[in-house]
Amino acid sequence: MGAEKDRIRKIEFADRQCPLCMGSGVVGSLGMNLREVRESLGFSRDVIADNALVSAETIRNIEISKARPRLSTLVQIRKSLRKLGATEEQVNKIR
Repeated sequence: MGAEKDRIRKIEFADRQCPLCMGSGVVGSLGMNLREVRESLGFSRDVIADNALVSAETIRNIEISKARPRLSTLVQIRKSLRKLGATEEQVNKIR
């Protein structure tokens, strides 16, 4: 768990450098990646949200780049994806 938090902290630092691309170099990539992974697993926003203990609206807002999740929300979404059978490669797209 500590290594994942460190990785996410680095991402957050990168995000401060570029608020439009969240440190990835591609605007909206977090949301696009979340949607791609969610759909490839065959789950609705409601299923991901329920497992991550957030609202479906939160998942939607992240997917359309209307909101940037807190670190704790991002960790919960990643845990949810793992629990639902996502591969580590898929989970690592969510940063």
